[in-house]
Amino acid sequence: MADTEPPIGKRKADHLEVAASGRAEFAKSTLLEHVHLVHQALPELALDEIDLDTELVGKPLKRRC
Repeated sequence: MADTEPPIGKRKADHLEVAASGRAEFAKSTLLEHVHLVHQALPELALDEIDLDTELVGKPLKRRC
């Protein structure tokens, strides 16, 4: 590459060279293997007692089931 190349062009060329050479390491994880979900059941609630009504900018939103 020529020394007259703009800095962003040099960075891009360097990036492509590293990626093509196989020297780059890629993370193949979403990190979800580090997440532990704790189950917390709510047996004292009945489904028909749960109110999902809400408002958005002062207007009620209707549920569609």
